[in-house]
Amino acid sequence: WSLHHHSPLMLIGDFTCAKGQFFRSIGTLFIMATVVAAFTNYGETLLPNLPLSQWLGLLPLTLAFLLIQVSAEELVFRGYLQSQLAALGLHSFSWIVIPSVIFGLLHYDPVTMGAAAPWIALSTTVFGMIAADLTARSGTLGPAIAFHFIWNLYTIVLYGFLDYLGGLALFTYDFSITDEERLISLMPYDAAFLLLAYLTVRVALRR
Repeated sequence: WSLHHHSPLMLIGDFTCAKGQFFRSIGTLFIMATVVAAFTNYGETLLPNLPLSQWLGLLPLTLAFLLIQVSAEELVFRGYLQSQLAALGLHSFSWIVIPSVIFGLLHYDPVTMGAAAPWIALSTTVFGMIAADLTARSGTLGPAIAFHFIWNLYTIVLYGFLDYLGGLALFTYDFSITDEERLISLMPYDAAFLLLAYLTVRVALRR
């Protein structure tokens, strides 16, 4: 409001269109992610974390705050930074890559993740570029918010690390976030999931 004399809601795009794109994207993403999780976690040792009754009791509040969290990040990186760089007339490479690199660097945590930290930051940068491309193609933040929401739902709310953002998870993995080799070994699976999720949203938006 003070800097650009516009409502921050403009960063979302046309709200009716964004809402429709959000629900179309999140529905297909949820189905895809559930199927993928069933296959990729088959044979994995998952440890029970929260009792099911407690997890379900917290779930409405968890989902509400999760939506606030991912929406805030998308408003800043895709809604504001991306749109402002695009408005300057810069090449699309700039306004897709620059906010995504910043987004990735903010997830760089060598103290916690050691040698795996650059790979996590790279994966997060690719995540940002996908969200940026979906925003550019759709004209709203709806698909990017849905994409971000499903990713965090599965990596924070369903499965997590006992020693890292795992307090609300139903299950936790049997290894620590500090296990560098194990984290690095998971990077190809993350990349494959990101690509599949991107294609899923693209198909959903064509309907």
